[in-house]
Amino acid sequence: MSALFPFHGGLKTVRHKIESNQGPILAGPLPRQLTVPLRQHIGAIAKPLVQVGDRVLKGQMIGQADGYISAAVHAP
Repeated sequence: MSALFPFHGGLKTVRHKIESNQGPILAGPLPRQLTVPLRQHIGAIAKPLVQVGDRVLKGQMIGQADGYISAAVHAP
């Protein structure tokens, strides 16, 4: 049986540990606008609970499950 990779034991990456472990972890910038789809899977589309342009809080329900196979959608 032939080997897929010529090395043993994991993935070999370029070493940049100094850049990644010498500074604090910073939060990424928030986007001005987010688009969240109300269809999350093969089921029915969630019923919208907010309007386009509404100010929405983190974790707020923005789509209510509406159908036999459906899922509620919350703001990220």
